[in-house]
Amino acid sequence: KTVAHPISAKASEEVDIPGISVDLHSLAKKRKKMCPKKTDVIEKLGEKGYRAVPSIFSAYGIRTNAPFDDILDSF
Repeated sequence: KTVAHPISAKASEEVDIPGISVDLHSLAKKRKKMCPKKTDVIEKLGEKGYRAVPSIFSAYGIRTNAPFDDILDSF
């Protein structure tokens, strides 16, 4: 029996979402706002019906199919 590595499982989940990857820290800095918790943004986007997962490529990154304006609204 083969067991998938946790990173492989997360990468697979991230790849399954068509859309954009966003670094919340960089976005907050550009907007001169406090960086929200990644889990809070993911939850808010989920409540709006979008898919969002943490990115394996950035500690502050998410991948989502939400439009950019809805990402900004979740701050």
